[in-house]
Amino acid sequence: MKAYNIKRAALCVALGTCLGIMLPTTAMAQNVSGAVAGRATAGDQITVVNAGTGLTRTVTVGVDGSYRLGQLPVGDYRLQLSRDGQTLGEQVAVSVAVGGTTTVNLASGGGVTNLDALQVVGTRVINRVDVYSTETSFNINRQEISRLPVAQDLSAVALMAPGVVGGNSSFGGLSFAGSSVAENAVFINGLNVTDMYTRRGFSTAPFAFFNEFQVKTGGYSVEFGRSTGGVINAVTRSGSNEFKGGVEVTAEPSAGRSSGGDHFHRDGTPHSYGSRDNNSFLKTNVWGSGPIIKDKLFLFAMYEDRNDRGHNTSSDGSTWFKNKSGNGFWGTKLDWNINDNHSLALLAFSDEGDVTNASYAYAWDDNRLGDWGGDSITETGGKNWSATYTGHFGQNFTARAMVGQNNQRAFTNSSLDQACSPVFTDSTYGTRLSKLQGLRAGCHPTGTAVAERDDTRDVARLDFEWQLGDHLLRFGVDRELMTTDQTTRYPGPTALSYTAYVARPGDEVWDGANAYV
Repeated sequence: MKAYNIKRAALCVALGTCLGIMLPTTAMAQNVSGAVAGRATAGDQITVVNAGTGLTRTVTVGVDGSYRLGQLPVGDYRLQLSRDGQTLGEQVAVSVAVGGTTTVNLASGGGVTNLDALQVVGTRVINRVDVYSTETSFNINRQEISRLPVAQDLSAVALMAPGVVGGNSSFGGLSFAGSSVAENAVFINGLNVTDMYTRRGFSTAPFAFFNEFQVKTGGYSVEFGRSTGGVINAVTRSGSNEFKGGVEVTAEPSAGRSSGGDHFHRDGTPHSYGSRDNNSFLKTNVWGSGPIIKDKLFLFAMYEDRNDRGHNTSSDGSTWFKNKSGNGFWGTKLDWNINDNHSLALLAFSDEGDVTNASYAYAWDDNRLGDWGGDSITETGGKNWSATYTGHFGQNFTARAMVGQNNQRAFTNSSLDQACSPVFTDSTYGTRLSKLQGLRAGCHPTGTAVAERDDTRDVARLDFEWQLGDHLLRFGVDRELMTTDQTTRYPGPTALSYTAYVARPGDEVWDGANAYV
């Protein structure tokens, strides 16, 4: 009986191990690359060449007639079949997408076939059904989305995937298949850029900085930890052997926008004013790419200046707000093909920005500005970087190592912080002295505490992929160290707050002193 139990336990362990290595997931390290796989004649050589950088990878077809070229940078390739040093058939154009496996099956003569041995005639072979993965995902590249009438940001891309909806007005964010808006993760070139404090936002970059997007809504693998909702996986653009550059200017003048409306209650009293609000937007984007060393070292760089200006009134029409924002984004990607088996990629970008909101007293009926009430300045964003090494050791073993850092800042302050202490009021301030009603106590525009927060995420991870015949074994380890540095204080020279109230004659005011008329 004891021997039987030992045999049964050994069988369970063996089955569990086999099932683990037979899982058909095919990407690793946040799926920043793709693969080409299929069937051909055993012993033949399959070679793919990147059309932009000249990167070349070759693999020998296994005895079972299958082959796989993993960890290929996203892009367009030319595939060639060779036998005994002689090329067979014509080159096949293959597109490698982020996180996916493109299937190309080759006949003995080098022609493209399907599993039924029917010849397919064409210059571009893409299997839209990824038979190597069980995850539910949506892929789209920059060229495809440029032809669609959607907003140019990551959230708009994610909303194109089935099951993704926008969050409610209170929390914002995105909901994947009914999950909360705080259960998602966003990656740029494998670097986790999710807001670590609120979990609702993420570090941003101009839409033109990206090359391809993948939205995972379910069934994704274990390396996408720390998320139970969905994943937005974006890959940035890279340089190639061809020098390229461009300038794009986007203008949205206030004259081209529709006007808001004023809303009133049934008795004619105003509910909210909006007819005098306006906003204008100007964006200038400059980018360039090309080889530093042909076939070896490539650079992509971008700078974008964004300016948003406008004004609006408070709902009661008593305050006029002037706002302006600035964001001088910069980003760069450096790719070094050390040789065909080893490569290094460096990414750095900054999404630092600020918004200034100035308030003024305002008389709606006379359309006249009054005294300045101070400025409120909000600072966001931060500098981010990552370094990724990819090595192919033989035909069946691949290793990838990445280190990086994600920084985000949240700081709202006022130009009157140093001069004005916060003054709060109790109920007696307005009820006991009617002439004070509508007046703001103190000179600080908000009267709230000044909070400054800097969040830092340090990332390190190792990923390995080992092809064992028909099976693919993937394993790795990652570590994220998240640090928050936050300070909170009252504005003003003393960092103290005060309360204003109106006392009746005879009331005790402070330490035995009485109020009198």
